[in-house]
Amino acid sequence: MDSSRELILDHMKHPRNYGALADATHIQNEVNPACGDEMKVYVKISGDVIKDISYEGQGCSFSMAGGSLLTEHVKGKRVKEVSGMSEDDMLALFRGPVSPARLKCALLAYGTLRKILSE
Repeated sequence: MDSSRELILDHMKHPRNYGALADATHIQNEVNPACGDEMKVYVKISGDVIKDISYEGQGCSFSMAGGSLLTEHVKGKRVKEVSGMSEDDMLALFRGPVSPARLKCALLAYGTLRKILSE
């Protein structure tokens, strides 16, 4: 099994930062209508730092692993730095190619967080 597939399966089986964040300062819910994946992202921002972040949802391995990978990557970073992330930066977290059919799934958490940070 290649390292990208192993990474996705690991984040599916052992999601990081999964569950509601009781003291979140921002919450955003999004749905991928193409496949029905759902994602709710909780963020606690203090000053200009993402102090904590978590997610809940249901969907395919790419959307759920994306939530885990993204939250692990941005926790503790400055809002400005995270706001500068591109879709390509998000896709790079998967450490391998993402097929066109899975792009919206892989980017669901990223798009949800972008909505929060654009408020």
